[in-house]
Amino acid sequence: MSAHQRIVQWLFDEEISVATVLGLLSIPSTVVVSLSTEPSHFSAGPVVLAGFLAGLYYSNRSTAAMRAGLRTGIIGSLPAVWASASFITSGWEISSGYAVLAVVFALLWHLFAIVAWSFFSILGALVGNLLGRIPPFRRISSMTISRSRESGE
Repeated sequence: MSAHQRIVQWLFDEEISVATVLGLLSIPSTVVVSLSTEPSHFSAGPVVLAGFLAGLYYSNRSTAAMRAGLRTGIIGSLPAVWASASFITSGWEISSGYAVLAVVFALLWHLFAIVAWSFFSILGALVGNLLGRIPPFRRISSMTISRSRESGE
């Protein structure tokens, strides 16, 4: 199986599709929250919230909260590409030597962003998972599960 096929299979895994959707929904939220700052400053708040919601959603399911939080964090970290692109373009404006350096730092920045946002999303998912096991939240989650079973999902 090629790398492309594995990525597509990972994205469309039905077991944690809600985590994928939450990660995708956190992207525009991150961009909106970050528009008031420079392109290289991003808030991880929307990704943490999405991770929390993923943990809350998966608290009564067999899917691990860490797996859902990781998925949400990786997908939600994609706005860091914008910061990387602006950093690279500023390097090209100075000289080609700075451009190479900018590419290296941009790749390191993106790797750091993926790791950091995934970490914070996992923390949010673990908190959501713990909170989802408390009786009032467990009732809400079980009602959601019973409704989805009645509708045939």
